[in-house]
Amino acid sequence: MFSKSSRLNSRIFNNIFKKGTMVFSKYFRMKYYPTDVVSVAVVIPKKILKKRIERNREKRRITHILKEIIPHDTYFSYIFWLTKDSSDFSHKELKQHIQDFLKKQK
Repeated sequence: MFSKSSRLNSRIFNNIFKKGTMVFSKYFRMKYYPTDVVSVAVVIPKKILKKRIERNREKRRITHILKEIIPHDTYFSYIFWLTKDSSDFSHKELKQHIQDFLKKQK
């Protein structure tokens, strides 16, 4: 997990939501915006995964992968939305999808 200072508060979340740049893929949507620290939020709608347990599990998986991938010297805040169910992917497959997705941003 990211440290508490790396989690988005509602003020920054709304700022990114309004002013951020959007990137799309088959499984994810992402908005990012330059800030003074690296911070991340993962959003999984109920339409994608119905049960809270499943949503929390996927959030933990995605957050863990993002912590490995996102360099800590870049100063962006990110909001990730899951657009399709990724629970069938293995850890390697999900990590590869996220890496490919982040290459679009760069």
